[in-house]
Amino acid sequence: MEKILYPEQHGFCRNRSIQTATVPILEAIHDAEKYGRPLQLLSIDLKAAFDTISPQVIYDVMENEKFPPTYIDALQGLTATGKARVYVNGITGPERDVVCGNGQGNPPSASTFNIGSDPVLRAVNNIACRFRYTFSNGKRLPSFGFADDHLHGLKIDNAQQVMDILEVYRKYREVSGLTVSLSKTSILGINTDPEILHEVARLTGVQVVTGFKYLGVQLRASYQGSIQASYDTVCEGITAKCNRIYASKVDLFHRRQLIKTVVIPSYNHVFMAFGPPCEDTCKKLDAEIIKLFWTRKNNGEVKNGRRLVAKNRLRASYDMGGLQIDFSTETAKGLMLNGLQRLKRQGSLPVGERNFMYQLLEEWLREINILSLDELYRVTGPKIWMKVGNKMQEKSLYFSGMCKAMANMLELNEKSKDGWASASIAGHGAIRDIFRITAADGITLETFGLTYVGQLWGKDDITGRIDGSADVRYPDNMSLNHGGLITKCKNLRHNLRRNMNAGTVLIGNFSQTTANIKYSGLYRKLCREALDASMPGPPSFFTRRKDGIPVPALDRFMTGYRNLFKMDISSKTLENSFLVMNRQVWTNEKSFLSGRGRAEGRLDDNCKLCGRKENTMHLLFECESYSEPLWTLLEKTINDAIGLEEPAGGYVNIRLHAFLVLYNITTGIPGKYCKIIMIVIQEIKRNIIFRRYQRETANAGGVTIYPRERLLAHLSITIRKIFNPRKYCGKSNTFLEAMQMAISNMQ
Repeated sequence: MEKILYPEQHGFCRNRSIQTATVPILEAIHDAEKYGRPLQLLSIDLKAAFDTISPQVIYDVMENEKFPPTYIDALQGLTATGKARVYVNGITGPERDVVCGNGQGNPPSASTFNIGSDPVLRAVNNIACRFRYTFSNGKRLPSFGFADDHLHGLKIDNAQQVMDILEVYRKYREVSGLTVSLSKTSILGINTDPEILHEVARLTGVQVVTGFKYLGVQLRASYQGSIQASYDTVCEGITAKCNRIYASKVDLFHRRQLIKTVVIPSYNHVFMAFGPPCEDTCKKLDAEIIKLFWTRKNNGEVKNGRRLVAKNRLRASYDMGGLQIDFSTETAKGLMLNGLQRLKRQGSLPVGERNFMYQLLEEWLREINILSLDELYRVTGPKIWMKVGNKMQEKSLYFSGMCKAMANMLELNEKSKDGWASASIAGHGAIRDIFRITAADGITLETFGLTYVGQLWGKDDITGRIDGSADVRYPDNMSLNHGGLITKCKNLRHNLRRNMNAGTVLIGNFSQTTANIKYSGLYRKLCREALDASMPGPPSFFTRRKDGIPVPALDRFMTGYRNLFKMDISSKTLENSFLVMNRQVWTNEKSFLSGRGRAEGRLDDNCKLCGRKENTMHLLFECESYSEPLWTLLEKTINDAIGLEEPAGGYVNIRLHAFLVLYNITTGIPGKYCKIIMIVIQEIKRNIIFRRYQRETANAGGVTIYPRERLLAHLSITIRKIFNPRKYCGKSNTFLEAMQMAISNMQ
């Protein structure tokens, strides 16, 4: 489709998007504003476009534009005719022909509409050739289409020129059925004589406006005005979504999922069009995300909850005690990088098929006397990309932001343990100014086959891994003619020797190794890795160790987080176990130390069941009146169940130690039963905490006694709670059935 259709039709086409349709328009606004050039944006609204276009026109266009006959026949067979039966009250009617109904939402409707509307876009672009807007660099702004959204950037002298455009649409209506809705068609003038706009409105009926919405972005007469209006509109639009989240009683991870899938994506189309907003706006957006986690509304009253994860740790990985939340800057830069990645792919297309956004970027690069986009990708590192971004600032704010975002990602990649070897030699961040390797040096190095830092070391011919003790052997002709460049490379190798990961497999440069990876995900991953590397570990590990609470080694403690997120458990149970790992469970000790317990009349921080100090370890594992005997019974239940499953013997006797219960360290559990045992343990921890709150609210200050029979009943109820959802999902429950039988035998 992208090879045959009009190049600036961006709707439902590969390597094109809302971004490639909106950025050139915004660039034109910025260019017109900066240089005082007149610009008019004519937005065309097509009435019921998907429903009214003639199927015959679609097939005529395919034949004239030389679509493959197989494709034409297949599409016609799918959409021209159809058969249907009507099913009512349990009775299926006779088969009938479907003679209409190829409207919007029908699976092939997008492609068929693009095909059918292709001639009118081409014709309008040709008619308006004489008065299309021309950038300061000489590039002419073409007509843009995103399915039925058509936008024309013009430089008109009189109203007749707009009438000529509308006449093309009128003529095409006669053969296609597509009709322009004048009541929704508008024109926005920038540096334009008001008399011309009034004349256009009088002769054509087109509305003269000060701004309008185009593909989710608000267009105004200035670039900054467009940014502000777009962000204000989105903020207004998500208020209802945020209020629903505030009013909900969902758990921490469900709330996180809502933020990632509902709130943050509401800004995506604005991020793609403008990049990251100003610092103040970023802080405002991020503060709203943080507020969504810990704030609730009850009967219109806003209540702040206890913050369970520190602000600077929300972006960190789960095994660092974070929530892996992406804030506005990372999201916006990632979407810009996706756009840059699409532009790189445009460079591999024939010249006539490259979209205008790519052409505009290449022209700006040529004007600042820098390498082409393809050369930048192949041979340059973050310092050169940042230099390009700074030079581009005067030409284009958006493309400047793209280059700086790329520089940021390449800098993170240089420090990554997995990607450091793929970093470019030229413009590497570890190069000192005196040994600077320029873009021109990078082109020279490429002629000798050297582009990325992994090549500066020797390589094991058998494994393909870097040999940290061996230097690369430079070509003889390079040694003769470019001795200074070799010295620079050796200096870079010397600077990297401490941080290198010997044994890395050499695959290729950054562009090659990330060819099939979406940049937005890669960028967020690198940002998270960098944040994790700046932290010694999860805070709960160090506070426990400081307080004398036994903990495993740090790496094993962090493995406990990873084990937790591999389990098939509900989000509420996951939240409970995660808070146990993060030492955020509300105990009598926490309540007493915070002052809340004393305010409620509590005289001490002891457990109401056994009288000992109630901290997390005591509550979940050491209470002699509840948790300790409960785990003892579960241990016997598990071992008896394994005995029932394997009557021949030969199995390991499992012991439920504190590290297993509190920190999810699975040492000593056979792999065959590990997954289901860990699920049972998580549910029991949740049950223990629930009953701790139940004890605190006992009538008349009474204390519940938990004899053996009652503890076995609790185990049985918990297992049944796990059993039923698993049965509904068609999962095996044989071990849970064996546990229930073992409990029955103990009663």
